Amino acid sequence: MKAFPVRFIALLIVLSSTLFSAAQDKYWIYFKDKGEGLHKIDWTVVEKQFTQRSLQRRAKVTPPNEPLLDMSDAPVWQPYLEALQQRGVRPVVISKWLNAVSARLDEEKLQELEKLDFIDHFQKVLLGRRRPERQPQNDVGGRPKVTCRRGKGSAQPHRDPTGRPGIGAGQDDGELPV
Repeated sequence: MKAFPVRFIALLIVLSSTLFSAAQDKYWIYFKDKGEGLHKIDWTVVEKQFTQRSLQRRAKVTPPNEPLLDMSDAPVWQPYLEALQQRGVRPVVISKWLNAVSARLDEEKLQELEKLDFIDHFQKVLLGRRRPERQPQNDVGGRPKVTCRRGKGSAQPHRDPTGRPGIGAGQDDGELPV
């Protein structure tokens, strides 16, 4: 009876180590160009992807003799995406402005993709951690307190014209009632 929990824990340890060893990191995969079909792009179709308002904003900042759309507005070339999918890569995000896709890759897949001639480079996506939200401290009356960092030599407490103490008046510990 006692052997069951020990075996169960051992199984969990083995499975978790297997999962960590096969961990995949997220990468941006940048392409060298927009593809061979660039001269075949129908710019009217690309223009339809923009709202009238966004085109008006572009017209304000674009010199009169230049087009509103440029190469960064052209879509990622579909054969590049198909070549990645044939190799088992599932894009998470496709960015036409970066001319790149993001995907989760293990080391083996990364080495396989490095051999493709249409890929420019890879950039690992760094994962940040969220900071824990700070809980407000309550003073005796149940109101939240705001603390400030006043060092020595800080300004004197303020008083309004009626002579009543203002914010922080008479409090040297840096705590201000809200």
